Amino acid sequence: MDIVPYEEVLRGILREYEGRPKGWHILVAKAQGLGHDIYVFRPEGTMAVLKVESLSVSNPVGVGIESADSHKAIKGIAEHGSHPFGIRPVPASVLDRIVRSASMGQGPTSEVIAELMKHEPIPVRSANTPLVLEGPVVRLSSTLPTSFSSQSQRDLDQALQLELERLVRRKYGEPYTR
Repeated sequence: MDIVPYEEVLRGILREYEGRPKGWHILVAKAQGLGHDIYVFRPEGTMAVLKVESLSVSNPVGVGIESADSHKAIKGIAEHGSHPFGIRPVPASVLDRIVRSASMGQGPTSEVIAELMKHEPIPVRSANTPLVLEGPVVRLSSTLPTSFSSQSQRDLDQALQLELERLVRRKYGEPYTR
């Protein structure tokens, strides 16, 4: 398993999603060091791990790796009570309800979200509505507890962290990695 720029892993994920848009799950957690950890679980159970720092939102820095390890405990968090991740079309009738809610300073109602989540995820190329719903992404407000990972997973995390720090130092300088 080689650590590569996150864009390389992301391109592969997007290519695979286009062919099989159902059954994906994504979990984002604060990293132990810099940035965030992004766990992308494919329908067949394999995953990709991305570690990304966004000092510049339009130009994040990150690394990633493909993993055959099932990361069952982490996947359990991503799947718990969550619909699978995906692109879902927003029909015109639902868009009208969302716009009305927004004009009153409110977000979409839970009924609107539930209605949208009934739709199966579709490939991006098949989206033919002016608006799509992308998600859900399960986001932890803290770091992932170490009890959810094996020693090999912690070793992988450390290797990714060191590589991310090296990239950030090279791009932004020393103060950002302390």
